[in-house]
Amino acid sequence: MVAAVAVVAAGIGWVAGQQIKSPGQIAAEQEPPEPSLITVPVELRTLSQNVVVRGTIRLSDETPLPVSSTVGSSVITRLVKTEGDTIAEGDVLIEVAGRPVIALQGQLPAFRNLIPGLEGPDVQQLEEALVRLGHDPGTVDGSYTTETSAAVAELYRDGGYPAPEPDASLQGAVDGAEAEVEATEAALAQARSALADAGGTVTDLERRQLDLAIDQAEANLDATRAAADQTKAEAAQVVADAERALTDARDSGDAEAISAAERVVADAKAAQSRTNTEQDLAITGAELAVAEAEQAKAERLRSPDLSDLQTAVNEANTALSEARASLADARADVGTWIPTSEVVFLSSVPRQVSSLGVEVGDEPTGSVMTISGAETIIDSGVSAADRSLIEVGAQAVLEDDELGLAIDAVISFVADNPGGPGLSEDRYALRLEPVGEIPDEAIGLNLRIQIPITSSGGDVLAVPLAALSAGPDGTARLEVERRVGETELVEVTTGLRAEGFVQVEPLPGVELEAGDRVVVGRDLELPTSGDSSDGDGEDDGDDS
Repeated sequence: MVAAVAVVAAGIGWVAGQQIKSPGQIAAEQEPPEPSLITVPVELRTLSQNVVVRGTIRLSDETPLPVSSTVGSSVITRLVKTEGDTIAEGDVLIEVAGRPVIALQGQLPAFRNLIPGLEGPDVQQLEEALVRLGHDPGTVDGSYTTETSAAVAELYRDGGYPAPEPDASLQGAVDGAEAEVEATEAALAQARSALADAGGTVTDLERRQLDLAIDQAEANLDATRAAADQTKAEAAQVVADAERALTDARDSGDAEAISAAERVVADAKAAQSRTNTEQDLAITGAELAVAEAEQAKAERLRSPDLSDLQTAVNEANTALSEARASLADARADVGTWIPTSEVVFLSSVPRQVSSLGVEVGDEPTGSVMTISGAETIIDSGVSAADRSLIEVGAQAVLEDDELGLAIDAVISFVADNPGGPGLSEDRYALRLEPVGEIPDEAIGLNLRIQIPITSSGGDVLAVPLAALSAGPDGTARLEVERRVGETELVEVTTGLRAEGFVQVEPLPGVELEAGDRVVVGRDLELPTSGDSSDGDGEDDGDDS
């Protein structure tokens, strides 16, 4: 028992001895530990400075659509397009009292019934729309012709509706014009018959034939005279040659030669006389032919005075032309027309039905639907300071954290003067157009808009601003951890500062690259009575 008591006492003494510390030990345990480095890696990243605003997404060009009817009461009989539907050119939007309302593209609203015979810019925009839809309205000149009428009838057939019926009085005008044409045709036939019985007049063709006969006779006379002159000259030359031979014979004194030469001269002169006579007769005959042609023309032109009969024929021709023109106008008026209640011109297509305010059976008193543009735009506003930094064409990003949106956009409009609908007097209107698609659920939302003002233009070496320090000479420095616990100060030049980072570039001969760790601070962990395994300093350093 004594031994056991001794062993227990010895154990208690040893335990107590372990709990007793000297003052030196206690002081040593209370000294602060060596501070640890807080480092972050050098990053390759694109830096940019942004103007941040908020903007609301909406569809462009909202247009209310009122309707009426030319047939019966204005009752909605069919909803062809409903909310969210896309509207293309030529589509039927809604049916009122069984008649369609057709969408066409054009800047002018429908302000009058488009009927055959009309002219104007509204007719031309109708013709241009018909061409785009594959219908041929004839010449696109702003004139509502029979070709335009036929193309409009095709437009209605494509939509599944009959063309509007013409007014009954217009058909009566056609019947009267047809009767007038028949009467003037009969009057013209009678006038022509009377003129033919009286001998008629010289037609242009006959007059040209008479003139041609005279021209031919005169040409023959000229040719005959030229030939006669040539023949006479040849005969005179023969006589001259014979006379020279006679002179030579006389000079020789030879009586026989002289006698022979004299006979030759006499024969040559006799032949010359006959030739001259023959050529003169030929010329006279040609001159008679000219005279006869001229006399034939004069006799043909000496006809009875038929001026009154010819006037009657001319007047009958004019009356017939006018009657036929009146008939064409009357028939054109009976062609297919478009009432103002059955067409709506939209400044651009495609569009979208943003809201529908009626149901089948309703009698609308105002707008039946609201039509929005298919284009999505974002309205916003910027301060005067930011206005000077923003230009049309600049890039932007639309962001919404809840929807997870990040869509590129382009600034399409920046106001030159402050104020405007929904803006205070010190803000400038800003409009953007998205580059990518925006989901339907985003329409009407207010999004964050980031507009980069300056950018590094690509990935650059960047560190947090806290990593920078200044040397004695003012140069920028980084403390780089080369090995665990060992650092090196390196000099750098700085660039763009944005988003809490700064662009850095090492001086020549200095090694610095992405992934190197730079010191941003030192973490001093104080002793605590509890478990220190969750201390913030080291974890924060690693997270950084």
